[in-house]
Amino acid sequence: MANLMKYPSPLFLFMSFALVFPSLCAPEDQITSCLTTHDINNFTRLPSTKKDDDSKTYYKILDFSIQNLRFTEPTIAKPLAIILPGSLDELVKSVICCREGLLEIRVRCGGHSYEGTSSVANDGAPFVIIDMMNLNKVSVHLATETAWVEGGATLALRLPWDLALAYNYLISN
Repeated sequence: MANLMKYPSPLFLFMSFALVFPSLCAPEDQITSCLTTHDINNFTRLPSTKKDDDSKTYYKILDFSIQNLRFTEPTIAKPLAIILPGSLDELVKSVICCREGLLEIRVRCGGHSYEGTSSVANDGAPFVIIDMMNLNKVSVHLATETAWVEGGATLALRLPWDLALAYNYLISN
């Protein structure tokens, strides 16, 4: 009996190891699992090959707003996933999943970064892009003379329209 206590069983060691180190799965699997668990489905993963059907979607979203084409080169590290949250709640949950997976986060708000700060990781660390394009609401509050602009709103698409609506409201009243 004393020998049994001296040497723990392999099953005990395995279970202890699994509980202490839960993040031993691949980072791309971990982020996918976490996002799916939190009911976030608007994301795409780095495909294993360029011939996957998913690769078309991934590279289309990745290249959508990159201004400096050198960041599209195959030698440049690519994000493990691109997440497109549709609400503040999804944004918060996306950040939580990235932190749990120890992944760096790059936030893309229109992709106007010529330096690539929203598209690449220079240190080689695994990273995820959180693209704010779906968080593009503009709220104009006439009473307080303020406007709230979400991170994905762009001058070319959303902001002028919402400001024009507010302006027309002022003129008609």
